[in-house]
Amino acid sequence: MCQPSGIYTVDGGQGSTGTAINYYCCLGLVLINVNQFQFSTSGTTLQVTGLPTWSPGAFGQPYMTGNATCADAGFNVSEVINSVGPCYGTYTLNGKFISPKTWTGKLDITFPPDPDGTLCGCSSSDVACSDVSFPITAVQ
Repeated sequence: MCQPSGIYTVDGGQGSTGTAINYYCCLGLVLINVNQFQFSTSGTTLQVTGLPTWSPGAFGQPYMTGNATCADAGFNVSEVINSVGPCYGTYTLNGKFISPKTWTGKLDITFPPDPDGTLCGCSSSDVACSDVSFPITAVQ
């Protein structure tokens, strides 16, 4: 686990790999279509990028960052968008390696109200964003 760098493909179960995690709201300001996660490490710092489409990166950093711990093979990375672009949100990926090339975890996406009281700047007539959670198993 201390060197988890690589690309991990989302496992859809029953041998179906590449099943995408999809989320869309606010007329596409938030657009996530991910079937792979790229892990890059430097010491205990872990950067994770969702592939191929991770729209939060358009308004902030293109990756989630956090720590990987060798002792329990766990990781916790996040990206908070709170001052750039039209959409405030927190993207958090928590997981644990269950083998050297497989991890399981959860992607949580939360949307607190923007300073103007809207969710992602969306009016009530738009497709408003709401908190979502995706369980994930991914293999290298």
